[in-house]
Amino acid sequence: MSKETVNKLKIFSFKKGDFKGSILPALAGAVGGAVGGTIGATVGAGIGSAIIGEEVPTVFEVQINPENFSQTYTAQHNQPCVTGKPSVVTQFAGIGAQKLTLKFTIDGTGTVANNSFLPDPAQFISSAVGQLFGDDNLAYVTLKVMNLKLAVLDFDGSTHRSPFVMVVWGNQLFKGVATSLGVNYTLFHPSGAPLRAEITLDLSQHEDSETEEAKLNLQSPDLTHERTVVAGDSILTLTNRMYDTPFYYLEVAKANRLNNFRKLKPGSRMIFPPIEKR
Repeated sequence: MSKETVNKLKIFSFKKGDFKGSILPALAGAVGGAVGGTIGATVGAGIGSAIIGEEVPTVFEVQINPENFSQTYTAQHNQPCVTGKPSVVTQFAGIGAQKLTLKFTIDGTGTVANNSFLPDPAQFISSAVGQLFGDDNLAYVTLKVMNLKLAVLDFDGSTHRSPFVMVVWGNQLFKGVATSLGVNYTLFHPSGAPLRAEITLDLSQHEDSETEEAKLNLQSPDLTHERTVVAGDSILTLTNRMYDTPFYYLEVAKANRLNNFRKLKPGSRMIFPPIEKR
């Protein structure tokens, strides 16, 4: 029987939050990681980044897959306060940012194989500690926690902020920023070196403004909309699509300063203003 490859959760860290050039490196890294662990993830992300000319993300791969992958969805409402009256009326304000909480373990006892592909300085420290105490696992938990903190909460002087992160695990894809990182050390070596840590990582969703607007896709006729004309569109069909009636085509033509609205040019942009229905 062939040995099944375990797909480990990976966190890709980026300086930029538009994620336009980040999908390919992350997915390439995920594929590489499924084949070759953290080294494969790093190489795959580098290849994906080279293809599109984007930054090479920092890659953190968990040693043990999360015991909890908790997502929270919220809606925001306002309750207008009127003196002397109970606030029982709620007004929808928007969809709140999705939250993600990850809980996983980092183990340096040797019971679970170490999967850390450490940068040269950290690798040197790990080897030095191992030689000093006769145990190569002593520095593993400390360095793994350090790598995670650098990946999700490190302050970057060039961007003046912490990184944007992309979490990839199987068919799960989450883009956001880390809001908190909790580390609970539960086991220690007689020397005092931590051998096991329970990690709680909280993240908040982040989308670039263009993607967020596309997701909203507001259709209410009391808001101004903009649409691109495609072949076959007419002012009547577009007006009907936006207002559920074609009768406002003259108002639309006026708002767009159309002299000849019988022939709309494909690729042109048209605005559909708020109209008081008659």
